[in-house]
Amino acid sequence: GQSANGKQRLAIDVYSLADSSEVTGLVWSYLRDPIPVMPGDTLIGRGFFRSPSPRSNPMDFDFAGYLAKNNVFWILYPDPKSSWSIFPDAKMSLIRWVEQIRTRIAGYIHNEVPGQAGYMLSALLLGMREEVDDEIIQWFSETGVIHVLAVSGLHVGYVTLILMVIMSFLRLPYSLQVWGTVVGLLGYSLLTGGAPSVLRASTMATFYLIGTTIERRVDLYNLLGAAALGMLLIAPEQLWRVGFQLSFAAVFSIAYFFKRLKLMIPEAGEALLKRLKWLGYFV
Repeated sequence: GQSANGKQRLAIDVYSLADSSEVTGLVWSYLRDPIPVMPGDTLIGRGFFRSPSPRSNPMDFDFAGYLAKNNVFWILYPDPKSSWSIFPDAKMSLIRWVEQIRTRIAGYIHNEVPGQAGYMLSALLLGMREEVDDEIIQWFSETGVIHVLAVSGLHVGYVTLILMVIMSFLRLPYSLQVWGTVVGLLGYSLLTGGAPSVLRASTMATFYLIGTTIERRVDLYNLLGAAALGMLLIAPEQLWRVGFQLSFAAVFSIAYFFKRLKLMIPEAGEALLKRLKWLGYFV
């Protein structure tokens, strides 16, 4: 990723130190000069470790606490007088393969749509905001619409709709349409980096589609609870992440107030409201 000051941010698994002692743990590192590193690559370089500074005021952002919730307790500062050596991973892991596809798609977008427009398109479709100009991000932030540049559950709703339409044109049995869509949603979730809103919406859509194949009544609160449980079983630390909390709180609010809003809308608008109901849940 990229930090606010333009440096390349890396999450690194440390295996050994200069004295050949074996260690384990995750650290963050900030590089002034970006390097072409991929998931799974081995890095060798010089630097020093420093624990993140605690917040000095009660209302300040607790950066050390934020890192601790992500199992990061040290920051690695590279030695500016030395360079890092990169040894590509010989094995093709799933994460590395997905990252290569993501990079190729971004490259195709940048070739077809040059300039900042292409970078913004990559941010909207793939969640890659690293190359969007800082001034543009600042404009979005100051106007309160920075979330537009993030891949959200609404994208998952569109992807689900597109995949189901494609599957229906292929005249496949409904069960195969569902499983094909589920596989497509899994791929899209990996391709966009697995943001909480994307994982939540993809999980809910998966449970909803599977429920229709086995002819079970679908309840939104059950879908929301199942999605939260599934995500927390895989990564319990997400419970303390603001993105996870806001994503589920937003959908719960939509579900809770939908019936009350429905009572206030005339019958002429009920048909449209029903069509928009499930699309709103993906947001």
